[in-house]
Amino acid sequence: LIQNKHMVQDQNILELGAGVGLTGLVIAGLCQTKSVHMTDYTNATLENLEHNVALNWDWIIESRKLREKDLTTTNDHDGSQQSIVTTGY
Repeated sequence: LIQNKHMVQDQNILELGAGVGLTGLVIAGLCQTKSVHMTDYTNATLENLEHNVALNWDWIIESRKLREKDLTTTNDHDGSQQSIVTTGY
């Protein structure tokens, strides 16, 4: 996806079975998506995923700022909400 960013650019992305969140975090930081929603099944995995999102949040925001000069932490260039959400059953 890094070499084919156009496939996910300006899209809302849903990652099923995100595990530790590596793919979703990279997509969120480097592919100019509107949002990335990462899911998994077990509470332990979701807690780890939330931890990894928190650890990488500043990198995601900084990476996106380099690509979209008008990005803030809450809104993208068209005014819609930015979000990285972890959910489970």
